[in-house]
Amino acid sequence: STPEKVEADREYRISVCLIARNCATDLARCLDSVAAVADEIVVVDTGSEDDTVAVAERFGAVIGHFPWCDDFAAARNESLRLASVGDWILWLDADDFLLPEDLDKVKRARLLTPDQALQFILVNTEGADRTSFRQIKMFPRRDDIRFERPVHETVQPSLRCLGFPARLTDVRVMHTGYADPATVARKSDYYRRLMEGWVAEHPDDLDVCFRLGHTAYVDSDRTRAVEYFDRILESSQPVEPRSLERHAAVFRGRCRLEEGDSET
Repeated sequence: STPEKVEADREYRISVCLIARNCATDLARCLDSVAAVADEIVVVDTGSEDDTVAVAERFGAVIGHFPWCDDFAAARNESLRLASVGDWILWLDADDFLLPEDLDKVKRARLLTPDQALQFILVNTEGADRTSFRQIKMFPRRDDIRFERPVHETVQPSLRCLGFPARLTDVRVMHTGYADPATVARKSDYYRRLMEGWVAEHPDDLDVCFRLGHTAYVDSDRTRAVEYFDRILESSQPVEPRSLERHAAVFRGRCRLEEGDSET
């Protein structure tokens, strides 16, 4: 399903934007899955040594080159800068892909007026992390909408400043990620270090605090996890989204119980 706000006599254009590195096989699957809805494909390469760039060229993509600087938002913003055709941005990871039935839903979304953002359902399909969650994947192509954060990057602050709503859809994005436990562990450690650096400079980013708490919880560091969850629960500022506070309370309770504190 898609939101009901439709411009009936017009079909808007979509720029599909990705960043990629050493992922030729995944990128080919991703671009093949969205080619039918893409009026423009932008791929920013961050230092590939395989055929990633050649694959992007095969799909007629606009190619950008961006030296990696431990900042996913910076690389993604370069892809937004290079986009010039779409009224909408659809951003993906190279290891994402759409199923045919969801592609049809994206085609219908082309009729929506680009004064809103669309949340898709990101479905993790491999390894132990077989989860799904909502994520903003489509938003208007505008110079004042940009990603923030070096990891778990988001355009939500830009959308909030503009007063653009984020509407729910049932479009799914399949995300393969990494099945190898050693690779997952390295990735998690890298993300944790990026998040810690961000929170040191942005202590009021409670969403990243929750992510750090959850990472510590998964790593069985209950004491550290509670510290981050308490930051959310004891915050003097409004917690957005409200579900963040609820999730923090649940995981804080789990930590206390698993530490043997039955009074919590």
